[in-house]
Amino acid sequence: FYNTVVLPGLNVDKPYLRGRLIWMTGSYVKRLPSEESLNTLLEVTCAALKPGTPAPVMIGAMKGVYAMCAELAEPEEKQVLHKSMEHIIPSLFDLAGNMEGDLLMLCLDSLRVSVSIRPDIVAVEADKVNKFLVELFVKHASDTFVVSQVNDVLITLAEIPECRGSIQNNVVPVLMQILKSPLSTSPKKQSEEDEEDMRTEVLDLLTTFIRKTPPPLPDVYINEVFPAAMALTIGCIKDSTAILQSGGECVRACLAQGFQQVTTMNINGVTGMEYTMQLIARMLDRK
Repeated sequence: FYNTVVLPGLNVDKPYLRGRLIWMTGSYVKRLPSEESLNTLLEVTCAALKPGTPAPVMIGAMKGVYAMCAELAEPEEKQVLHKSMEHIIPSLFDLAGNMEGDLLMLCLDSLRVSVSIRPDIVAVEADKVNKFLVELFVKHASDTFVVSQVNDVLITLAEIPECRGSIQNNVVPVLMQILKSPLSTSPKKQSEEDEEDMRTEVLDLLTTFIRKTPPPLPDVYINEVFPAAMALTIGCIKDSTAILQSGGECVRACLAQGFQQVTTMNINGVTGMEYTMQLIARMLDRK
């Protein structure tokens, strides 16, 4: 079947057929008959992710990348993808900058699983990658599904030690700006009737960053994120259950990862522990 249908079909000028064959073959990558057939699939996939490729072929290639990463579950199996990821990961980042909606979500999903295979590739360009992702986060603020996919990629990067410093320098400041903005200027607010904003998503993302950072926590989390999360949570106790929950989780993450740092800090003459007790008292008595 591979020699008579798949292999010839990968080179025909029929975009829908080529795209589906790349996707299907990627799903059965462990069952390919030879190393040569695997190399052919990877070459075709890399070529299909270049700008100017017909959309059906490009979509099939992105689905094929995801399928291969999912099929090759063991670290030893993923080794066969290492070389090709040098072309696949940069191509996916380039494509993501020019996509919208479902295509962007597919691209980001493929990117997430690819980064987990070759974290060293994104580590080299960590600043560029993180700036790009946080721009997507703000640009697509009104699209919950895209924001969720961007968050997943950022969370994957947060697991890479070499990317954590870049996240703190390039992503956290933008998130803090959103966190401190009035509700009326939130990137997610579309109209005066729309009371939904991004602050819960920001708090959840910051919480994940903190939990994935080994102690001691960097100053930005202790001196900026912790006080801002406390102030926002206390201020919204009566108004927003979502912020109350997300803010509480962020505070708990700071205490779990940097208890000594939090308890010894001073916020306008109030220690971090006293500030925390104030929050607990307010949460228990929300009158």
